[in-house]
Amino acid sequence: MTVSLVSCNLPAQELAFTNFAYVSSSTYTALKNLSNTQSGTGQPRILVKNLVLNIEVDERVAHGELALNRLHRQFARIESRERIEVELAVGFGTTGSEAAKSIAGTLLLEAELFVGSSQQLLLDGERIIPGILQSIRNQVVTQGQKVSYFYKEENLLLLLTVKDILSLDSLLSNGNKKEHSDSKNSHFLVIDSTNMELTGSKTGTVRFQNDHRSAPTLFRHHFSFKDIGIGGLDDEFSVIFRRAFASRVIPPKLLKELGIQHVKGLILHGPPGTGKTLIARQIAKVLKAREPKIVNGPEILNKYVGQSEENIRNLFKEAEDEYRQKGDFSALHIIILDELDAICKSRGAGSSGSTGVGDSVVNQLLSKIDGVNSINNILLIGMTNRLDLLDEALLRPGRFEVQIEIGLPDSEGRLEILEIHTKQMRESSRLANDVDLSALAQESANFSGAELEGLVRSATSFAFQRHIDMGDMTKPMDAENIKVCRSDFESALEEVQPAFGTDEDELQSLVPRGIIKLGSESQRNLELLKRLSEQIKTDENLSTLAVLLYGDKGTGKSALAAHIAITGGFPFTKLQSPLQFVGMSESARSQELRKTFSDAYKSDISCIILDDIERLMDFTAIGPRFSNIVLQTIMILIKNRAPKGRKLLILATTSEYEFVHTSGLADIFNLSIRVPSVESQDVPGILDYYQNGLFTPDTLTKISDSLRFPVPIKKLLFALELVQHKFKNSSTISHQDFLNSLHDVVN
Repeated sequence: MTVSLVSCNLPAQELAFTNFAYVSSSTYTALKNLSNTQSGTGQPRILVKNLVLNIEVDERVAHGELALNRLHRQFARIESRERIEVELAVGFGTTGSEAAKSIAGTLLLEAELFVGSSQQLLLDGERIIPGILQSIRNQVVTQGQKVSYFYKEENLLLLLTVKDILSLDSLLSNGNKKEHSDSKNSHFLVIDSTNMELTGSKTGTVRFQNDHRSAPTLFRHHFSFKDIGIGGLDDEFSVIFRRAFASRVIPPKLLKELGIQHVKGLILHGPPGTGKTLIARQIAKVLKAREPKIVNGPEILNKYVGQSEENIRNLFKEAEDEYRQKGDFSALHIIILDELDAICKSRGAGSSGSTGVGDSVVNQLLSKIDGVNSINNILLIGMTNRLDLLDEALLRPGRFEVQIEIGLPDSEGRLEILEIHTKQMRESSRLANDVDLSALAQESANFSGAELEGLVRSATSFAFQRHIDMGDMTKPMDAENIKVCRSDFESALEEVQPAFGTDEDELQSLVPRGIIKLGSESQRNLELLKRLSEQIKTDENLSTLAVLLYGDKGTGKSALAAHIAITGGFPFTKLQSPLQFVGMSESARSQELRKTFSDAYKSDISCIILDDIERLMDFTAIGPRFSNIVLQTIMILIKNRAPKGRKLLILATTSEYEFVHTSGLADIFNLSIRVPSVESQDVPGILDYYQNGLFTPDTLTKISDSLRFPVPIKKLLFALELVQHKFKNSSTISHQDFLNSLHDVVN
C-alpha cells in the first residue's frame, strides 16, 4: 500500500542532524497504525524511492507533506514540492530467524567535513564512534547513503558516507571474515552491537587514528627466498626486515606510545652482479603491498624544465592520495630506484651542469621523503654501486637511513646460488652424479651471483658442444643423453673469471722462470713472507698488513711478491704496475689507487701488489721530482685499516729505498724486507738449475771463484740466455765465455 505525499524542506535546521523524515501528527498516526498492523514494531519506517527512513512528528509540517533534509533529496533525487509515492518499510526487526540478514554487522563510514576546508584534521576514532552509533541507532542505511553528524567535542559538522555494509548473518557465518556487502541495493538496520569503522575521504581533510585496529598484514604466508631465486643473503635479509619492515606489523597504537616512525628509505649497495636489483624486485613478492614502481634513475631526467621534478612527484602521487584517505592504515607503497647515483649525486658537485637539474631533483626527493607534508606509507629502495657519490643528506635518519651492503657471497652463499641455478637440471636429471656443488662453491671464490649464473650457462654450453657435430651442424643433436658433467664446470671455471678475482696470467708474467731457492737470506725472506701471508688470514687482531720489499734493480722483488700472491690462495689479488698508469694524470692515478683498495675491501681476504712504487709516483732522481698527490694517496690508503671482517695484504716493491725512506713512506709499512742480489757462492746452484748440462762442475766452480761481487738474479739469468744463444750449437760453455757475457750485461 502506498501513500502520496509532497516533499518539502525541514521546518528547522537542527532537525537535519537526526536523519529522520518528518510528517504531521495526523499523517504520523495513520502511518504508525499501519506499521503496527504489518510489521509488529512501534517504530514506523517508510520506503522513499531507494531510502528507508524513520519518521517522526513535527507540527510545523503541513498535512500531506513529507519533510526531508537535503541529503535525503539528493540521494533519492527528489525535487522540492515533488509528489512522491511512499510505502511502509517492513522486515527490519531484531528478533526472528531471518532478522540477522537485515541487521548491519559491520558498517564502514567515510568521513569528511560537511563544509569544505583546506585544514587537515586527525580525529580519535574510538571517541567519535559511540556518538555516531547513538545518532543512527535503530535506523536503516544502504550503501552510498550520506548522513550528517555534529561532533560536539570538536564543534565539527561531518558528512558520513556509507561505503560498505556486511550483514550480521554473513559476519557470523564467515567467522568474522570481512567481505563486501551482499548487495548495493540492500538495506540494513543499525543496532547497538553493530561494529563501526571510520575512514577518511580522498580529500584527506579528515583522518582517524583507529587504535583498536591492528596493522594491515604485510607478509605473505609460506614463502622461501630460495624459491623466489635469492640465495646466500640470509644475514642481509635479516637486517632488512628487522630495520625496514618490523615496525610495519606493529599496531599503530603501540608505535604511537613508543614514538617510533617507520623507516622510509633503504639503500642496497655493493659490487655489480651481487643481486641488488633482484632483491628489490623479489621483496615485493613476499609483501602484501601495492604493485611496486620500478624506475631506473636516468629515466627520471627529462630535457624539459621542471619535468624531472614532476617525475619525482608522480612517483609519490598514488601513495599520497591513499594516505590522505586512510592514514596509517593505508597499504604500503614500494618505490624501487635503480642506479640511484644517476639522479642523487652530491649537490654542488657540478654534476648537473649550468641547469642545476641534478640538485633540484635531490631537493624534490628529500622534500617528498621527509618534508613538511611527508607520508608514512612508502618505502623507497635504492640501488647503487657507488654509495660514495650520493648526497650525504639522503643518508641521514628519516630518509635512506638503512644502508645494506650486498657483498660477494661466501662459500655457503655460493652453494645456495648454485643450487638455485641448477635446480631444474637436478629435477630433470640433467646434472651428472660427478658434479659436487659444494666443491664448486669452494673453487668459485669471489664469484658474484651473476657470475655464478654465467658459470652454469658456460658449463651447459660445454655440454652442448660434446653432442654437436661441428663438422655437420645440420646433424640432429643427441638431446636425450645431454648431461652437464664435472668436466664442463671445470672448463667453465677456466673460461669465466670473476671481476673481483685474481688474474693469474698477469701474475705469472712476473715469475716466468719460477722461484729458485737461493742463499740463506733469500730463504729466510721467502719463509717470512709465507708466514705473513698465513698470519693475515688467521690473526683476528690483524686486518691490514703492509710489507715493503726493497733492493737493487733486478733482484727479483716483483717475482717474489707475485709468488706469494699466487701460492697464498688469495681470492682477490690486484697488481698495480707503472704500465697501467702510463698517460694518466695525478688525479686519475689517485682515483685508480682508491678504486683498487675499495675493490679489495669487497673481498674477505685480498692482496694488493704495488710494483715499483716509486714509479707509480713519477719519481725521477734528477731534482728529485715526484707526485706528492699520489704519494699522499698511497700513504693514506696503506695506513687505513681494512673494514671489519676484511683482511688485506699489501706487498710493495722499490729499487729507490732512500727516496721511500726520506719521503716517510717506508714508515707506513709494518715490515721492510731487503731482497739481496745473488752471492758468488750461490751462482753455481742457479746456473746448474737452468743451464741444461752446458756447464761442467769444474766450470761452475771457476765461475763462482771468479765473481767478486753480488749479481742481481735478473742480470744473471739474462747473461745465461745470451751465452746459451751464442753457443747454441755447442755442447759445453767455458767459464770465460759466461763471464764475458755477464760482464757485458752488468756493465
